[in-house]
Amino acid sequence: MNKTKYRIIIAVLLVINIVLLALVFIDYVFNYRYEEWFSRYLNNDRYLVYVDEKDRDQIWIGCRDIEVYVQDLQNKKILANFHTRIDNNGYPLDDKNYYLESNDKYIQLKFFDYDGSICSAYRFYFEDYVD
Repeated sequence: MNKTKYRIIIAVLLVINIVLLALVFIDYVFNYRYEEWFSRYLNNDRYLVYVDEKDRDQIWIGCRDIEVYVQDLQNKKILANFHTRIDNNGYPLDDKNYYLESNDKYIQLKFFDYDGSICSAYRFYFEDYVD
């Protein structure tokens, strides 16, 4: 008698887990899209830096997921592509949330949280991407 109750409980919990996993998968597949936040052409239009912001309800309240692309347009190469997160206290991202600098040696990109603190900083040296 006890074995039957345990089997029923385990079966019910298993079905609940399967349903929840299916819902999470469906939410991820159908609500996972990005919209362009900003893009900049650098060094006489040779390089393109563009950043997409995830457009969906955030699991981490206040944080924004972004995807960064750095492209060499002359050689048709993607130099960098990665995801990161900015804590913006739930507000939309704007020009205060990033700093972009470029010169003949590198591209520097910094992201700032809502309070102005540096959340992450990246520097891409062109000599690292030579064939």
